[in-house]
Amino acid sequence: MSAGTVGTPQVLMLSGIGPDAHLRELGITTVVDLPGVGANLHDHPMTGIVYESARPVPPGANSHGEAQGLARLHGQHVQLMMVDVPLRAPGLDGPAPGAGYTMVVSLMTPRSRGRLRLAGAAAQDAPLVAPRYYTAPQDLEAAADGLRLARNLGESAALADWRGKEVQPGPGVTDGLGLRAYARRNLRTYDHLVGTCRMGHDENAVVDEMLRVRGVEDLRVVDASVMRQRR
Repeated sequence: MSAGTVGTPQVLMLSGIGPDAHLRELGITTVVDLPGVGANLHDHPMTGIVYESARPVPPGANSHGEAQGLARLHGQHVQLMMVDVPLRAPGLDGPAPGAGYTMVVSLMTPRSRGRLRLAGAAAQDAPLVAPRYYTAPQDLEAAADGLRLARNLGESAALADWRGKEVQPGPGVTDGLGLRAYARRNLRTYDHLVGTCRMGHDENAVVDEMLRVRGVEDLRVVDASVMRQRR
């Protein structure tokens, strides 16, 4: 099976393979009780310092983020990336494309975990996805420190000719409380969803190291849902 991090656990649960209590709530007969189906959902959350540029920003030749680096913050691998567009969450003010840029901060090893559940017993019912970004305190702390580091880079002399002004979150937001609130408010993701049918040998694992679904013969999962990111 290869239906993706959202589709695979949905199909398994509709087929009676998943958390027994959840399946019984929807009137689905449990074939194999696997509580890990739909659990362990994780992704790479993203935020950043948004600048208005002092001059027009040309589009990137290959991609929008060609300058990247990594830092270790609060036990997290945090990606820093300069992007040639003013990335921000919908509803937040900022410059138009070509008139701004972003110093992006993204957690590569987030500790927060979400889950996926069925909305109904019919295949056409879209599943309920609860990503639960930043629910682990360490994730928010790493995001806040990443924003501080991104701001230091954004304010560096090397970018003086390009820097107009900081638009998001604004130069007045400097304390931890404000930066953590901003990380929640300006939340985007890479859409790198994984983990809902994770590999392992414990009772919450869905597949083994050969990708075989536990308790089911001749069924393997071969997509990103089996990936288990280290916490």
